[in-house]
Amino acid sequence: MNVEFLKINKDAAAKQLVFTPAQIQEFLAQESGKKKVKEYYDIHRKEYEKDESVRARHILVKAKKGVAAEEKAAKEKLAKIQTELKTAKFEDVAKKYSDDPGSKNKGGDLDFFTKGRMVPEFEAVAFSQPIGKISDPVQSAFGYHLILVTDKKPAQKTTLEEAQNDIAKIIMAQESIDRKIEDLDKQLATDKGAALAGFQALSKGTNWESTGSFSIA
Repeated sequence: MNVEFLKINKDAAAKQLVFTPAQIQEFLAQESGKKKVKEYYDIHRKEYEKDESVRARHILVKAKKGVAAEEKAAKEKLAKIQTELKTAKFEDVAKKYSDDPGSKNKGGDLDFFTKGRMVPEFEAVAFSQPIGKISDPVQSAFGYHLILVTDKKPAQKTTLEEAQNDIAKIIMAQESIDRKIEDLDKQLATDKGAALAGFQALSKGTNWESTGSFSIA
């Protein structure tokens, strides 16, 4: 058997729909609309409440904490790195010297992170360090870090009242697509050609795909 099928991305189809301010206000004026918006907000609350975050680069020099020989070697390497940082870009030096395989090839870039993601010693400096200033060596269980904060984002909270219009549009669009799919399902029994054309339109240009031959035995 070989089956052809059409993928319908409901979210992509929903994003194409446009509603007027009057339609949105009419939806929000209904108790059922208000309830749906509140439920959506509660489920997706993390999207509307963002913690403070920072973006940083770091150079790690590994050394086991408490092992004198390793700490001494790490400090000597750090001194060399700090000298180079006076004339070279941080990211270039990180690519050259960092012992962190996850960020080394990205010039030490750790992207944005919130509190609780890094070890306490690293985090304390990253969230207090000014943008653009290279820290003194920071020791953690991994070794010694030189930290360069490149950006900061303050904590943000979007209230239900501030978000309700956007949420209403999302719900209205999803419900509209669901109704359209339900109507097309029913239409398949009476006018298959028109129904398939409707599904094709919802797929936003996605072509029919094939599973390839497979056995049903």
